Amino acid sequence: MQYFRTPAGRVFGLRVGDLVAGRFNHKSIELILEPVCLPASLASHAECLVQPYRGSSTRQPSKGVDLKDAQTRVRLDSLLALDALLAWYASSQQPVHAA
Repeated sequence: MQYFRTPAGRVFGLRVGDLVAGRFNHKSIELILEPVCLPASLASHAECLVQPYRGSSTRQPSKGVDLKDAQTRVRLDSLLALDALLAWYASSQQPVHAA
């Protein structure tokens, strides 16, 4: 998991690839976001995952990362979906909290 910060200061993590049946699948893209409600326009290309990402890197106070207990985890189906979601997330100045 690699973490980044938008110009507005919002944190997100990016994970590319996953082990599927013992083999590395490089086509898997996951984002860990601050708690948000995704817009409907992104819903057809993004799967919200129920289980939070529990890697030890989700809490790094010295780096300003604390997504351990409050996060939206999303799996994307393409690089176009990644571009669209990141453009939306970066353009939002205020966090849009999930209900």
